[in-house]
Amino acid sequence: MADPPHILIIEDDLGVVQGLVRGLQREGFETSLAMAGDEGLERILNETFDLVLLDLMLPERSGFEVLEAVRTRVSVPIVVLSALTELPARLRSFEGGAVDFVPKPFFMEELIARIRTRLALTS
Repeated sequence: MADPPHILIIEDDLGVVQGLVRGLQREGFETSLAMAGDEGLERILNETFDLVLLDLMLPERSGFEVLEAVRTRVSVPIVVLSALTELPARLRSFEGGAVDFVPKPFFMEELIARIRTRLALTS
């Protein structure tokens, strides 16, 4: 049996983190966590993940800065989860290399469907 997909969550809101970890693990995903931009960037560059969930408003280094730093260095799909829902933030995320943008608040079922689509998995 193949290993479950490994998702890195880069998010500083503990409530959001707990919901994500619970929901993703219930669906069979393995999760890792970084609660600041610098830690998230280091983990993306030095570890292997199948997908990254990235908040934009992070301590130390913003999600935009993380996207910029990894854009040409790794090919992991990055899905932005953010309360910054205005069009400029969405466009900047895609220009930075994000494969999807999910506004907060979000439905866990929709996020799981988007992740599965990105990973080409079926439920």
